[in-house]
Amino acid sequence: MANKSEFEEMEMPTPCQKCGEIFDLLDGLSSFKWFPNTVICEKCGNKEVEEIEKDEEIEDLKAAIEDAEYTIVSAKKRLQELGVEEDKTPS
Repeated sequence: MANKSEFEEMEMPTPCQKCGEIFDLLDGLSSFKWFPNTVICEKCGNKEVEEIEKDEEIEDLKAAIEDAEYTIVSAKKRLQELGVEEDKTPS
């Protein structure tokens, strides 16, 4: 928490909606996920960015798996069309 002299030096002291810490509004970051259209402290803003990046990576990985599954099914179907029997031997 900001001490009294830090608080007095702030142009626009603002409480963070996430953690309650007092920060200078000009030093805050826009919240996109937790509190849309609200400025939160830099520490919480950085945590939110990390969470958003993690969510995006999860979605990308899920899409990659879905694409790979489709590719495998399509390749197996084409092999059957070409008369090649599927190898059941584990890799």
